[in-house]
Amino acid sequence: MSDIDVVRSNAELERWLNANTWFEDAFASGLSFGHTDDGESSCRIELGLQVAGTWRAGEERVIRDYILAAVGLRVAPADAAAVLALGHCCEGIELLPAEGGVAFRIDFPGKLEVRCEAVEIESREERREPTPPWTSEREFGAKIPGQGLPSPDLWVERFCQAGMTVSWRYLGSEALEPFDPTEYEGWYLQEPGRIASSQTGLFFFVCRVRDGALVVQWQKGDMSEELWHAAKRVIGQFAPAEVWCGNCRFSSSEWLRFVQDGSLPGRLHGRVDGPARPLDGC
Repeated sequence: MSDIDVVRSNAELERWLNANTWFEDAFASGLSFGHTDDGESSCRIELGLQVAGTWRAGEERVIRDYILAAVGLRVAPADAAAVLALGHCCEGIELLPAEGGVAFRIDFPGKLEVRCEAVEIESREERREPTPPWTSEREFGAKIPGQGLPSPDLWVERFCQAGMTVSWRYLGSEALEPFDPTEYEGWYLQEPGRIASSQTGLFFFVCRVRDGALVVQWQKGDMSEELWHAAKRVIGQFAPAEVWCGNCRFSSSEWLRFVQDGSLPGRLHGRVDGPARPLDGC
């Protein structure tokens, strides 16, 4: 059964949010504008909130859906298409000053500002579903069992094998070799021709041996797409390795296939078998 609460002031909405959820990390699932049977303008906001389960792709999560129906809108409705990106992870509801009625703002990621007479909040029953996959174009990493810490020269050689000439540097520096060949976290790899016009490159945010495995985390700085994709191929050449990107986990072979054609293993969609599906991302 669904539960419906009605709030008619910011104070009432704040009490509800404190007792329930401020919708931080809720995902946007719908936005529409219309009119009630009495002719009042209305806004329907649909949000999903994960309340249990895992964030890893393909594993089970528990979702509670919410419908926020704002009635008696006091400002012209926004263009839903210009505001809404389905699946966007919201930062939460922000209350706005109001002399009467209810006023709040929420990101979809466009900013939706609602000023209205009242908000009907419907909380629906929980449902279970596979956690959908997402990947990052900003960072990725890997855990490589049995691999020692590569020397700085070995990384340069690996990138050369991937078709890229690179040099070491720290933030804003010229081409330099790391001062300590066993400690180069915080350094960058960059193409020699881009060093004079950039401050960063491929950032070695983490690169260390931990519990018998090499742990690597790379972040994308001011660098070419060619170098970024070469970095993905370099990581995939280590085997065995568990590569992560976003909420997805890959074997070395799965990762190389993803880098090549963007396809994901069926298990990351919650399927035991079946062909992988393409996904835009890392």
